[in-house]
Amino acid sequence: MTQLGDAVIGTLTDVIALSFGDAEDAFWAACRTQDAQIRNEVADAGFRIEVGAALTFLDRVQQAALVLGPLLLARPADAGLRKAIGAAHPPALAAVSEERFALEAMIGATLTSVQAVTLRTSLDQIDALMAAVTAYKGMHDALHVLQPLLPLMRSAAMAKPRWPELRVYTMLFRQQLNRIDAAIADLNRAGVVRLLDFRAAMGGAIDAIDAALAAGDDYALNDAASELAASVDEGLNSVDVSMLNTAQDANQPFTLALQFFTPLVQSTAGTRFEALITSYVAFADQVSRELIAAIAEHGKWQRLDRQFDLLQRIVVENQPGAPGDIDRIWRLTLRELTQVCGAQPVSDWASPIVQLIALATVDLKPPVAPPVIDAARDRISELISNGRSRFMAVDQSLLAWLGRSVQKRPDLIALLKGEVGHG
Repeated sequence: MTQLGDAVIGTLTDVIALSFGDAEDAFWAACRTQDAQIRNEVADAGFRIEVGAALTFLDRVQQAALVLGPLLLARPADAGLRKAIGAAHPPALAAVSEERFALEAMIGATLTSVQAVTLRTSLDQIDALMAAVTAYKGMHDALHVLQPLLPLMRSAAMAKPRWPELRVYTMLFRQQLNRIDAAIADLNRAGVVRLLDFRAAMGGAIDAIDAALAAGDDYALNDAASELAASVDEGLNSVDVSMLNTAQDANQPFTLALQFFTPLVQSTAGTRFEALITSYVAFADQVSRELIAAIAEHGKWQRLDRQFDLLQRIVVENQPGAPGDIDRIWRLTLRELTQVCGAQPVSDWASPIVQLIALATVDLKPPVAPPVIDAARDRISELISNGRSRFMAVDQSLLAWLGRSVQKRPDLIALLKGEVGHG
């Protein structure tokens, strides 16, 4: 442990007060890395006097030297602060490498102080938002695992000889609830708070199914199975919307960082930072375009997924519906599917869907009255399966984007966030 002494603290006080004069909160945040209650130990006075008092207090417990690194991190481009801290305690300079200091100084010379703060905030947001999208993806995958079980569960609930199957289904549902809970914990760690009412509704419905089975109450059992199906539908819709919105939010800091880094391409030309800057600009541009495309297609499949659920109920499961429901729902679904799959040339993933659309269109010529023929039910069931497989693939593209962003994080970002040393 090292004590700086009164003479060194006296020299540092003026430099630090000047450096943090317009951002006193940043100074106290750095001090709190060593003493969480530091502000309570220093009497209110002019900022310069408070700085000296804080350093003196920390030096008594040999922590003043330890706070110099966090102070540098808060002002990585300040040459005067760096020089003073280097003279007072050279090991503290390791907090900000020479290369990062030079890059930060170049950014400071190109951007205004407000722009520089906005840039740094956007870089911090990227990581949090990517973690949030990944958490939503975990919930979404768990719900999609459960979705095909819903018609099986509803039909088993209506046939007493099949009630033992329900215990297997509730076990599978509880397993996926554990995945959802883990994803919710990841979401909270990312600092994204959302109301996820469907989770409690699912847990309550599963408990109600177990209770109804134990009591042999068929009415309660059917009600609970319906409530569970409704909660899964609500969950898929809620998570899809949240994931899509968060993915869109994740694109904004990339776009913002791109806006601020583009002017640096010219100012860093011929320097050792030119390759870092141009590499990041190309990376951010590509990622932004890929994410926008994935978001656009995801939104289309999200709307279709709701139509698929209605088709599943009234065509495949032959549940009662109002007159004309099949015609109306098929017409809406057909229109959306044609928009998604109608591009020429037809993609490999779209080809089987296009073929099924043609066959189902022949079978479902209006007016269609339930029940539809078995061949049409089979085709609609296969169409729903193919469509949802593509929906999952689109979701995977979002997740793949996140993976590439994490695994191929540009050196520029790693350098600015202090994750690598190039000095």
